[in-house]
Amino acid sequence: MKNLYLENKDKYDYADFVIDQWRKNTSEIENYYLHNFSFSFLNYPVIKNTMFVYSFRGWKEIQKRLISDHYDLRSARNILREYNVGKPMLNDIEYFTSGNNIHHLYHLTKFCLETKTKLGDINNVVEVGGGYGNLAKIYKQINYDCTYTIIDIPIFSYIQALYLKAIFGSSAINMVHGQNIQIKKGLINIIPLDKKILEKIGKLLTNEHVDLFVSTWALSESNEFMQRYVKNVDYFKAKYLLLAYQKSNDTFLFAENLSDVSKTYTKTYNAETEYLKNNYYLFCTRITTYVQSR
Repeated sequence: MKNLYLENKDKYDYADFVIDQWRKNTSEIENYYLHNFSFSFLNYPVIKNTMFVYSFRGWKEIQKRLISDHYDLRSARNILREYNVGKPMLNDIEYFTSGNNIHHLYHLTKFCLETKTKLGDINNVVEVGGGYGNLAKIYKQINYDCTYTIIDIPIFSYIQALYLKAIFGSSAINMVHGQNIQIKKGLINIIPLDKKILEKIGKLLTNEHVDLFVSTWALSESNEFMQRYVKNVDYFKAKYLLLAYQKSNDTFLFAENLSDVSKTYTKTYNAETEYLKNNYYLFCTRITTYVQSR
């Protein structure tokens, strides 16, 4: 994967999508990936601080209560099963898992509760900003046959590919690059952020009958250019939106813009998270007439 990244990294045109803070993070992570990448990469400070939620006790107990209300212990343990890849820090003895796994399953459980949906019925997911690939991993633990697509900054895409291949095998991953501009059903499709690729993929995804569009804090930590792109493609005409964002601040100036969704959606749920002030969930449902006209 490193040689493939070196071959392609200067071809990706994504600078217009990224704010200054993420340019800095990207540069540090790229240097680590190219020169000192190790099996315990989830403990590298920049990755750990930006992509891995350890989960304080108060957070974790709130999130676990909701999970335990919807899953029996055996099912929850199967979904939350942690892998040694990246050497994630485990901090929950009941589920034998990491706070990050609990955090991600909570997003999905909360979404299902508020929208009255079942993840087993959601078979095509698009995520913008996938971290190291953990939410995709959790989702595949629940609905393995689903088609899952991640769009992210190129260096993160390659880390996602490494992580998810180590867990599910190379045959489960479709890395979108070069002439390989296609979405493969039933696989995890990884799309490095690039203007030309997005132009082609945008048209493909809007015809793919996307069930769920997800972005948890990635779009709120993006600039107006990235947010406008997602809104202009109308969230790839997904049936549902699962968004999380924070209150706007000096670093993330456009975070609260996420609450202004397209008129093709109705807001099903929009409220501050139970576990962290000034952070919000927004779940939306596509208006039926628009769904029928796709």
